[in-house]
Amino acid sequence: SSPVDKARCGRFTLLGAGLVAPVLHVWYNFLHRFIQGSSTTDVIKRLVLDQFFFAPCFIPTFMVSLSVLEGEASSIPARLRTSWAPAVTSNWMLWIPAQLVNFRFIPLNYQVLFANCVGFVWNAILSFQSSRTLLPDPKSS
Repeated sequence: SSPVDKARCGRFTLLGAGLVAPVLHVWYNFLHRFIQGSSTTDVIKRLVLDQFFFAPCFIPTFMVSLSVLEGEASSIPARLRTSWAPAVTSNWMLWIPAQLVNFRFIPLNYQVLFANCVGFVWNAILSFQSSRTLLPDPKSS
């Protein structure tokens, strides 16, 4: 048997192309319309909105979408309970430095491409985080 889960790779590819890339395209355009300029202050403002507003909301969107594609919709509450906080923390460790580079040095029309390159590493992290052993629902104990 192959150490690569081809079905899981397919689901991540589908989510990347059908959810992540289009949403990031719209999000980055919004950020640049909402916060115009390229000063350090403007970059920090974009980074704060991206990492402390968008990311904590989008990560569960991704996890829910992945659960549905895996046929595991019933595990969504447990998956979010188990994986959301570690995923957001891991997100900040990778994406805060990456987005500083992205927002400061990468032209807007290449920012989604840059994010997709960094996202290759992030997808491996998120795949691991979203497949962790699920915690039982404390209400059912």
